[in-house]
Amino acid sequence: MNQKSTTNGEPPNICVLDIGGEGRHLNAWNLNPSRTRTLGPAKGSLIPRHIQGRPEAIPLPDGSVHQIIMERAPLRRASAFEMARVIVPGGNIILRHHASSCRNPHEIAQQLIDADFMVQRIKIGRQELQQTQFCNVGNVGTTRKMQSTFTIDSSTLELLPLLVRNQ
Repeated sequence: MNQKSTTNGEPPNICVLDIGGEGRHLNAWNLNPSRTRTLGPAKGSLIPRHIQGRPEAIPLPDGSVHQIIMERAPLRRASAFEMARVIVPGGNIILRHHASSCRNPHEIAQQLIDADFMVQRIKIGRQELQQTQFCNVGNVGTTRKMQSTFTIDSSTLELLPLLVRNQ
C-alpha cells in the first residue's frame, strides 16, 4: 500500500472525511478536486476544511480516517480501494447515491470492502438515494446485509456521523 503522510511527518487523525464534500457536514474534512463550492447559495465560495484530491488517490495515510461519507461522487473501483486503505480498523463508510431499480450503485464497494454492511433506501428532500453503510471495516467475518426504508431530513444527516460513531 502507498503510505502517505502530512508535511510534518505525523499522520493526521480525521474523524469524518466527506469525499466530494463542499462543507455540508460541519465537522467533516472535505476531499474535493475544486477549492470552491459548485452548488447552492454559497456557490463560488471556498470549501471549508478542504483537502485537495480525488477519491481514486486520497492524499492521506493508511488508517487515518474514522468515518467516510461519499454522496453522489463517482464511485469507482480505485475509490473503494482507497477508502478501505485510509479508514481505521473498525471504521465506518457511508455511501449515498441515486437509487435505481435495475442497478446497485454500490456493488463494487460491497464486493471489495471487507466489512459488515447495511443497505437502505432513503429520501433526502425529494431525492431517493441508496445508502450503504459499512461497519467495522477491516473485520474478518460473515458479511450481513439488511434492507430497510425510511425518510430522513437534512437535520438528521448532520447528526448521523455522531450517531454512527457512538454505536
